[in-house]
Amino acid sequence: MWALTALEGAAVIVLETLCAKYLAPAYGDSLQVWASVMGVTLAGLTIGYFFGGHWAQKRPDIVWGVSLAAAASMMMVPSVATWLIPILTTGHLFTDSLTVAGILLLPILALMGMLPALIVQNLAQNSTSGKLAGRVFTVSTSGAIVAVYVTGFILIPVWGATLPLLFAAMALSLPALWVLIRQKRMFALTVALPLMFALGHHGSSRFPDGASLKVVEYNEGILGQVLVGDFDYQTPEGQTRKGRALYVNRMPQTMVDVVTGQALFSPYLDFMDVATHPVGNGDMLMLGLGGGNLVSRFLNQGRRVDVCELDERVVKASQQYFSLSNAGGAARFFVDDARHFIRKSPKKYDLIAYDIFKGESPPHHAFTVEAFEDAADILKPQGMIVINFLGRTQGERSKGPLSVIKTLQAGGFKTITLAIPKIDNVIVLAARDRIPPLDDRLLPYQVANLNLDAAEMLTDDRPMLELLHAETADWNRNWYYKTYTTRFLKEKVPLFR
Repeated sequence: MWALTALEGAAVIVLETLCAKYLAPAYGDSLQVWASVMGVTLAGLTIGYFFGGHWAQKRPDIVWGVSLAAAASMMMVPSVATWLIPILTTGHLFTDSLTVAGILLLPILALMGMLPALIVQNLAQNSTSGKLAGRVFTVSTSGAIVAVYVTGFILIPVWGATLPLLFAAMALSLPALWVLIRQKRMFALTVALPLMFALGHHGSSRFPDGASLKVVEYNEGILGQVLVGDFDYQTPEGQTRKGRALYVNRMPQTMVDVVTGQALFSPYLDFMDVATHPVGNGDMLMLGLGGGNLVSRFLNQGRRVDVCELDERVVKASQQYFSLSNAGGAARFFVDDARHFIRKSPKKYDLIAYDIFKGESPPHHAFTVEAFEDAADILKPQGMIVINFLGRTQGERSKGPLSVIKTLQAGGFKTITLAIPKIDNVIVLAARDRIPPLDDRLLPYQVANLNLDAAEMLTDDRPMLELLHAETADWNRNWYYKTYTTRFLKEKVPLFR
């Protein structure tokens, strides 16, 4: 009974964490998606607590059947998610993720929510119920704590997103199997059926050789899914060439020509490159790496570059599969959070370049007044900040970029804004002293009169950026889903493994 208590707590955490991972390739890893998963988790547990309390008085012996049903249902989640997500995706990310999470999680978590009350009732024969309830929840929560770290730092990076869930479901079923088989209630062995189906489905969920996306590297981790894939593309002259893309949660971060290493479909790189020429070959800090296209350009120009990237897998992919491997010069790489690195850095820089995205969303804590004040502390007297941001400078999808600009100005920075035509990219130049005159090639793209009335000043105690950026993030996620993910699904490239 105590083993079941610990395993129930662990299974809840594993199911919640991995369900978010199943949703991420289709809906992203935003606050909205996590809110959907956590809200459904709490709703399911709440329902379970109510019915568990009801049945604990009448039929406490159903505890083994309930745990077995929860384990069997849990085994089916990866297969059901693979089938369900393409059917229910309509382009409304919050409602889509909430619907899918509700179908996947609510019934299973309601069953798991019944278990604590049933366990207490079964153990309460010779114990004070209050004291016993405290022990049950202590053991259950202890199992959850262990599961958080084992799942996040060991199971997901090593085994991906599916096998850890099946492992947790099997573990949850073991106490019930032990008791029921000893009671000669052999129906318990039927739990092998969903397990066999789930393992068979997982074994068939391979990346097909004939698909238009040839997967070169695939990795699941606590920070999301990283995938490197090769694809064919057409040049303006009509030639078919081989391209390569870095995807984080199926959002393309970098695309290059495999042979030449030249960036594809990334005009913002030219803008960032030209805009930072006045800095010369000084010391540069690059926040965010992707496939390393911008870093490669800076290195080839003789600049001294330090790179801060949160995900070590992205650093390895950029060095192994992208143009960074052939860049001149040498960069120093630091696997760290951008804000944390800035605050502890003893070095001062001529240029700090922000190209930070978590999938399609910017990390709020790197774009607050306090964060920019920290960045100012490691800028040299004539130093400059350059930021690449998704969005527009007016109308729809402008709240995020305009709020970042307003925050910079509130922090004492002078700013110049460039709007890149035809794509939703905004380049912001900022300096405490003066910004060098723009290159003539950039003057047509300068936005002279920004209306910041509706923009928000971002601070550490008002984490609003993801909400302000939600319209842009949803638009980009939907565009990429329709353009890439739908095509890959038709070619049997699975969302996760």
